Amino acid sequence: MARPSWEPTNRASWWRMCDDWCKNIELSDNKIRWRVPEDMFARLRLLRDEIIHIETTPTNYRTKNIVKKLSDLYEELGRLMRNIKRMCFMSPPLTSADYIMLGLKEPDRSPTDVRVPRAVPTVESFNAGGLRLKFVVRPESGSQYDKKSCYGIKLKGCIVPRGKVSGKYSVAQASLPSRSGIIYKTDGDPEGIGDLHWTMFTRKKRFDLIFDTEDRAGLFYYGACYENAKGECGPWSSLSEAVIA
Repeated sequence: MARPSWEPTNRASWWRMCDDWCKNIELSDNKIRWRVPEDMFARLRLLRDEIIHIETTPTNYRTKNIVKKLSDLYEELGRLMRNIKRMCFMSPPLTSADYIMLGLKEPDRSPTDVRVPRAVPTVESFNAGGLRLKFVVRPESGSQYDKKSCYGIKLKGCIVPRGKVSGKYSVAQASLPSRSGIIYKTDGDPEGIGDLHWTMFTRKKRFDLIFDTEDRAGLFYYGACYENAKGECGPWSSLSEAVIA
């Protein structure tokens, strides 16, 4: 896991930041204003004092137990400071000046501008046997793909049976769902996205669909578009088809 940008890179920097936090929390009414729990603040000061006491001890006088204790103290210090930051320093009432005092970057609270997707997805299908189709999604070549706006994929589809159509899937009963929930269309092949009445959403770039035994030899027609976190859709792909086998 990547180290958060605010965290010091060495022990000396951890201690200096801890010392700065202690001094600024004690300053004026900051402890109350920042809502720092008394027990956490007391432990932070104790860790600061214990660490500096050991660090000022000449290295040739440090036993293995002392070295181990120092390592444990720094580890606890890191955990405690992360908790204090998460609980007390990530939301108001801290001001811009407060963040500067604490050596922290002020959170960016401006809303993220998420545009309507402009890219067109290409969805390739592969027959994996056992009534399973695998799908791989990638932006169409030359499309203006944006990771934020292309948050996920909306897939629409239908099954068109082939061969003899049973009474269960007669034209009069078109658009009935199969056990997998995918809609049957028995009154001809779809001509556009509007003829696809089954919908799913996924953020995965690779996913599988498993069909029912009664779907075998049918054609699965599908189209897809990118959808952002607001539910806004981009342009639809052209219709594609895959044989269920």
